Amino acid sequence: NTEAALRYEDFERSDGTRRGDWELGIAIDCLSMAARLDTAILVTGEGEYAPLVDALKARGVRVEVCSFPESIGDRLKHAAHEFIALDSSHLVD
Repeated sequence: NTEAALRYEDFERSDGTRRGDWELGIAIDCLSMAARLDTAILVTGEGEYAPLVDALKARGVRVEVCSFPESIGDRLKHAAHEFIALDSSHLVD
């Protein structure tokens, strides 16, 4: 949809590199859908998602986080209802 496309649109920096703001868009989408979710599964280790996990839990959503153990922040790991550890068997050749 147009709203989602605007949120995820990347932008060009002054040095010519491009960057998107997926984190904010993902958070907005999760919170806007929270009333219709039983469970949200985040595949990330980025600790900045811990407040999103807390907000979803406050809305009654079960939150599971999948990440490689060496890549996850403690705050995110402990905020989730369940942490699912990924390993090399989850990688595609």
